[in-house]
Amino acid sequence: MDDLKARSRLVPKSNRFEDFDIGRTFEHHWERTINEGDNALFTALALSYIPLYFNVEYARSFGHDRNSPTRAN
Repeated sequence: MDDLKARSRLVPKSNRFEDFDIGRTFEHHWERTINEGDNALFTALALSYIPLYFNVEYARSFGHDRNSPTRAN
């Protein structure tokens, strides 16, 4: 077992914030767009009830100019 630990190496997984570019798209097999339902489900599962994520009027009061948090004009 010690030999396995000595030979192993850490492989970085996933991306960090600075790895993303504005407008970058990701191709995947689902071919779907995230919508309000996905946003509500994630918010509920993560127990993250921050109004900025799902309340359009609240988001607008902070300067967000989109119709909804997940859909562009």
